[in-house]
Amino acid sequence: MTRRVFKYPLEITGGDQVVHTSGEAVARHVAMQNGILCVWIECEPGEPEVEKNFRVHGTGHPIDDGYSWRGTAEAGQFIWHVYERNF
Repeated sequence: MTRRVFKYPLEITGGDQVVHTSGEAVARHVAMQNGILCVWIECEPGEPEVEKNFRVHGTGHPIDDGYSWRGTAEAGQFIWHVYERNF
């Protein structure tokens, strides 16, 4: 199957956010687009669905164990860091 990259919006909140994608999905990029924090994930459409759990942290905020950094985005005076939960 042909791999593709899809964009998923994230909310700037302190809790986990679930993204539903497919196959062996890998987060490839994090950025602000039109004022919305987004993560771009490379996946395999048509493969079984998988869940990815992301958490957004501001600079200086504590990061829980069990999460890996996936990217950082600037939003004016704020910098947001996106982490993915390790399973």
